[in-house]
Amino acid sequence: MSVLAQVLNASVFAAMLRMATPLILGGLGSVFSERSGILNLGIEGVMLISAFVAAITSLVTQSAWLGVLGGMLIGGLMGLFHAFLCIKFQANQTVVGMGINIFATGITPLLLQAYWGNPGSTPTVPGLSSISIPDRKSVV
Repeated sequence: MSVLAQVLNASVFAAMLRMATPLILGGLGSVFSERSGILNLGIEGVMLISAFVAAITSLVTQSAWLGVLGGMLIGGLMGLFHAFLCIKFQANQTVVGMGINIFATGITPLLLQAYWGNPGSTPTVPGLSSISIPDRKSVV
């Protein structure tokens, strides 16, 4: 099988789209904040800390939806922290964003090592159930 046929395989494309979704959403969030005049370079760090808190919340409560809520809350708090530093103390938005990224890159493996003994991944946590989208022909 040629390399092009392997790359254009439907399952590879579906996996690529599934794995790229968080990066696409982060990029869209960055575009919206940039258009409003805020330079938030800490979006990746916020996503990293939110994912960590979502995994811990989901594991402790055994509820994926509470994990989503925990991730959303910590993401909002991190955005509030960014705004507080930039507005109240007139800190440079670039420096604060990079600080959030560096903090998140360091604290999440540290907490993973302390909590689970593995700095690279969490144990399996409850996930959201699959949603089937009906075919267009079956709806009409």
